[in-house]
Amino acid sequence: MEPVKAVLFVAGLVAMAVGGFGLLAPAAFRAGYGLGAGEISELSETRAAGGGLLAVGAVLLLGAFVHWLAAPAALVGAALYAGYGLSRLLSLAADGRPDGGLLVAAAVELILAAACAVTLRAGRR
Repeated sequence: MEPVKAVLFVAGLVAMAVGGFGLLAPAAFRAGYGLGAGEISELSETRAAGGGLLAVGAVLLLGAFVHWLAAPAALVGAALYAGYGLSRLLSLAADGRPDGGLLVAAAVELILAAACAVTLRAGRR
């Protein structure tokens, strides 16, 4: 598999897995990060974010297989994962150290953001 396709495939699978988990099992998703089950509004927010992440993951995955969609998908992937990862770093600085799972998530998000950005740049050459 080409590096561009591999990056988009992995980035898409991660987004779809995390998004699907948040959408379909929001209480378990929250518990996995040391958060309470949440009230109805919190569960709704978790499901909504999960659904959005699932949709973006589908676009990333399509980018791995549809040539003309690869560059836009890489741009969306870089923006998505950088947004999550950098926001977690801001939260770390502003709010203190969260659950270890969220720190791992930040690291993975920043790695995927960098991989998508490199993929986007490589695709333009």
